[in-house]
Amino acid sequence: MLNRFMMTQLEIVVPWMVVVANIPVQSNEEDFEANKHGRKDWYDDKRGKDNNLYAWIARDEDYNCNGVVGDYVRKHGVLTTLSEIIDKKIEEFWEHVRTMVEEHEKRLKSEEKKCIIDDFDMMIEKLDMIINRYNSEHKMMQEKVNKQLKSEQKKKKMVIIKTSLFANF
Repeated sequence: MLNRFMMTQLEIVVPWMVVVANIPVQSNEEDFEANKHGRKDWYDDKRGKDNNLYAWIARDEDYNCNGVVGDYVRKHGVLTTLSEIIDKKIEEFWEHVRTMVEEHEKRLKSEEKKCIIDDFDMMIEKLDMIINRYNSEHKMMQEKVNKQLKSEQKKKKMVIIKTSLFANF
């Protein structure tokens, strides 16, 4: 029985391969070993092989062996350890997390820029309203002053006309 550390250092072939010899299928590697149809039983020259299925998970012995099994496993797989597989999966996970965070930050910056632009547009609108109100009030004041000036000029003309009328008497 392998302990947890030994399991992480055990070299296996990836992608996962099960060596199957003589087909129909049983449930797992231990069942095949219990029924004397595992890897050791397949390679045991002292024991005669029957026509039943033999199966096991391909490991370093299969990868490095000569013959059909070794050739096939080397052609279609890579020898690695479970800890290397786990490390790779963890790195892929963190890379995925980093990518998600970067995309989220980009979206936030984009939204922030949009908010700033919207705020700026609102400020420009308010400034336009203030300027328009100022211009309108200024125009009204000018018109009022002009009206008063005209009124004053009329009064002065009338006074001049009246004084000139009285001057003739």
